[in-house]
Amino acid sequence: MPIQTALVALLVACHAALAVAQPPPAPPSAVFEHIQEAWRSGDADGVTRHCGEHKLSIGLPEVEPVGGRFSRSQSYYILKAYFETTRVQEFQFEHVREAEQGVRVALGLASRRYRELGDGRIIRDRVLVALAREGERWVLSEIRALR
Repeated sequence: MPIQTALVALLVACHAALAVAQPPPAPPSAVFEHIQEAWRSGDADGVTRHCGEHKLSIGLPEVEPVGGRFSRSQSYYILKAYFETTRVQEFQFEHVREAEQGVRVALGLASRRYRELGDGRIIRDRVLVALAREGERWVLSEIRALR
């Protein structure tokens, strides 16, 4: 019986230490900043690491499928294909609307300029990125090109 008590005490202590060691959840502004840096460097994994449990709505006309809701792994491959067929020249959030008290959505509007590798065209547009609160975390809920 004393060994069981000691093991329980050890497990409780370890759990408490892990709970204290966890960093606080990142605010939406930090998530937008990370997405911006990942997008600029063509890092599909860096963008999709902000996916949550729900599917991500993607609407980018230059990738197949053109629109829909996708799991994290599907989103990764869609963005990977996009980054392999284009060269990002600019991706900068110009406007970010942080979530207000009690609101579970934050929005960012980025200006985007990229070159298509197939024909060399340079395209400028804007990309709407929406984050939603999932538990204590801010996760991607939508990426949509606006032309």
